[in-house]
Amino acid sequence: MEIAPELVADLARLSGALEDPDTDLETLLRQLGRDLKDAVGSYVGLTITIQTEGGLTKVTALEHGRAHQEILSSLLIPLALLAPAQQGSSVILYGARSGAFVDIAADLSWALGVSPSRFVLDKHCDGDLAAWTHSGLAELSAINQAIGALIERGSPPDEARATLRARAEDSGTEIHTVAAEIVAGLVRGSDGGSPPI
Repeated sequence: MEIAPELVADLARLSGALEDPDTDLETLLRQLGRDLKDAVGSYVGLTITIQTEGGLTKVTALEHGRAHQEILSSLLIPLALLAPAQQGSSVILYGARSGAFVDIAADLSWALGVSPSRFVLDKHCDGDLAAWTHSGLAELSAINQAIGALIERGSPPDEARATLRARAEDSGTEIHTVAAEIVAGLVRGSDGGSPPI
């Protein structure tokens, strides 16, 4: 799978912001693509959407040389069925053969003990997808960095998140904007000034 340099940089930044230093999101994304191709021969890519309090983060990855016109099937899986995730978080799989994900949807329904209606088949085939797109990663990275900075200064994680939310509400702006200001203040602080946290 070919990954755009901008996405590699964003995934590396996000990996660095995670609590587990051994987590490599780029490697995980590549492995997921290989595993899906092994499971469904006509698999051509995916879109992962994560809803957080900081906004929507979306990554689309299609196989090299694939165009959205080749997408003839899709399967939307709500991430809340697989792991703790906010409503609106999902993964959409794309295939180049009609009905490619019918069996996977049935297997997931049975394995997870949920109604097949929780999965959405073939409703996401017409999107205008580029081979690699991403949005919201820089914002999410700034939020995680700001939370990390507040934790380093003694705030428990929940309090650090609450502080960001309160500052965003007080200033009438988005939480990622406040986080970016804190991160920028840290950079200025490394030059001798005191960061505004």
